[in-house]
Amino acid sequence: AMAGASAAYNVPREVLLAIRQGNQQRVEHLVSGLVTALRAQRSAKPAASPPQLTLTPQSASQHHVDGLTGGDAGALATPSDLAAPDWPTGLELGTPIWDFACAVQKLARLNLGSQRESLWHEVSGFVSASACSMHPREVAVFCNAFAIGAPGQLQGPVGDVLLRRAAEVADFMTARDFTMAVHGLARADVGRHASDSVKRLAAVAKTLRLDEERPQQPALLLNAFVRLRHSNDPALFGRWFGLARKTLTAWGAQPLALLCHAFASVGRKGRARTSDEGWCEIADRCAAVVQGAEAQDLACMAHAFTKVDASASAVASFFNALEKFLCERPLVSDFLSARDFAMIANGLAHHRQPCRPAADDLREWRVCHPAPLTNWPLEEQAARRLRDLPPQGLALVLHATVRLRRIDAPFFTVVARRLLALRASLVAPELAIACSAAAEALPLLGTQAPSFLLRHLRGECLRLLPGFSPWQVSYTATAYAEAAAVIGPGLWRDQDQARAFVHGLFERAEQVMLKAEKLQHLQGLISQIAVS
Repeated sequence: AMAGASAAYNVPREVLLAIRQGNQQRVEHLVSGLVTALRAQRSAKPAASPPQLTLTPQSASQHHVDGLTGGDAGALATPSDLAAPDWPTGLELGTPIWDFACAVQKLARLNLGSQRESLWHEVSGFVSASACSMHPREVAVFCNAFAIGAPGQLQGPVGDVLLRRAAEVADFMTARDFTMAVHGLARADVGRHASDSVKRLAAVAKTLRLDEERPQQPALLLNAFVRLRHSNDPALFGRWFGLARKTLTAWGAQPLALLCHAFASVGRKGRARTSDEGWCEIADRCAAVVQGAEAQDLACMAHAFTKVDASASAVASFFNALEKFLCERPLVSDFLSARDFAMIANGLAHHRQPCRPAADDLREWRVCHPAPLTNWPLEEQAARRLRDLPPQGLALVLHATVRLRRIDAPFFTVVARRLLALRASLVAPELAIACSAAAEALPLLGTQAPSFLLRHLRGECLRLLPGFSPWQVSYTATAYAEAAAVIGPGLWRDQDQARAFVHGLFERAEQVMLKAEKLQHLQGLISQIAVS
């Protein structure tokens, strides 16, 4: 048995002690012994009348349980990773499951080198066989441990059994353990068979009494249920929206960013019990924490506020505070990563100019040159990091600089050339955004720079058209119809290319446009392209 010859010797507790002492060499030695003991237990033959597995959960104070996991650690599992070893029914672990769970959770945060795969293989087998007997807190700790150390395993049998057991014992979990379990299980592969378990967890969540001084709990739970594909539940999401409004003074930048991201990721049904008044309060709180926030949290907020159906006036306080911060902060290019920069620029552009202006208004801007829509010189920041931006970032930055009127022909051309250098890796969303930005720039910059980009993107449009979504078809058709009206036949290499483009757009529009009036509008745009 794992406890060894002496009942006083307990391998998981020795692991915890070695970790606490910082003795890495002893930790590695103990992990090797732990894996060997698990294999020996699995290979042993159970007695004719196997004893019932005795569970001895410890008090919360006996072992420290680590907090919740942070970012996306670990890689996705391969099919061989997901095959858990068989653990015969009736075998005892030989040590309290609670001790084992705490040790595994601590080990999940360590670099175990060559022993990592062996350890998680054996732990997966034990959990797959024993989860049905685990106590609530043991389930929570194992969910957290796998989410940190072996998230790919949660996409297989381990995730299935832990999800099922968590649903069974959810009523007996504390708010902290429930949050730990659900947040960890968000990495599981939620198939049709698991939907009942997720619904059960959601039902418990609606009555769960969360700690009002720990805003991380509702923020993490909101995101976890989104990842578990339970996002159209207005009662659940509305309850936590109300809790956030009630306790906003306790919310810092990270939980606010998580909250905003969750609501931006759900459908409108899930946001049915939110309100402009509520979003105004949340935006005011976000504005209050801008100065001390991490760049990724600001980027998450800026992106989310354009997706939650809040009016521009409701979230204006946040965008005003963000703009002031970006203008005044020294070395802002060192503060923002390329990804964060692109997301903030795009969010600010959508807030300041949510709808595409008419061509006549844009031509008037070219003549009158009124002030840009932001004081933040984002084009200068963009010029410094063009090499760091992926195709998606380049498309978002191009769109943002055009929409915010911080654009000129030389800068447009530089971004366009960089985007074209990466066009083989373009995907449909960023391609549609780039085409739309080029067409919107025509009245601002004249035809030369925008038409250069559109002519070179037409082949990529033909390549990706079969996978276009409705909005991508609409963006692309609108862009090329407007360009064709100004440029004419010069937009195309030859008539064959023009015919193939028109035919492809017609075919895809008929496939994805379900509303007759939208299809008719699109067909009108495509006809304008054909006439050119």
